[in-house]
Amino acid sequence: MHLASCCALALALAGSAISITHAEPAPQRTDGQAFSDPTYAYSLRLPRDWEPVANLAQGKVIRLSVVTPARNRFIATIDSLDRRVTRASRFETIAETYVDPIVMRFLRVFKLMDGPRKVDDHSKPDSMRFWQGTSAFGEETGPAMLLSLHAVRFGSNVMVNLVYMSTHSSKEEVQAVDRIMDSLTFD
Repeated sequence: MHLASCCALALALAGSAISITHAEPAPQRTDGQAFSDPTYAYSLRLPRDWEPVANLAQGKVIRLSVVTPARNRFIATIDSLDRRVTRASRFETIAETYVDPIVMRFLRVFKLMDGPRKVDDHSKPDSMRFWQGTSAFGEETGPAMLLSLHAVRFGSNVMVNLVYMSTHSSKEEVQAVDRIMDSLTFD
């Protein structure tokens, strides 16, 4: 994704029906592999060879933006939900109410036509987690895939979205994405 596309992403996210939480200070990337967002109290681990996109990771909408060695994109965003997610919340209801619109928003931003999609429950004792994979096609990119994890700590209304958009990935890169998503912790 080029800088113009990243700017379009930021604008589209800012204007979405589900509000994006705006906060400062910007998150900090620590040792080149660990990423921690002190504002929203979550952390994850990135491969050393994934490079941050200048200035975008310091924004209010996009909390983290990196480019992979295969020139694919990985971003972290935050959505503020209109209610807290609890252990009593139904997975399917949260998926339909919040996750589906977020995924559709990313497909529009990346100019991808929706294709077959799979959603799995990857919840952990402290949080509800939605893993989704979508096969898609873009006029500018050709075949593509959108993999994402959407996680909400129980008792919170803040959803962390980890999104990987690929037009040319390898098995190793997809495995790295799975490791990143598994590494998400709430501080």
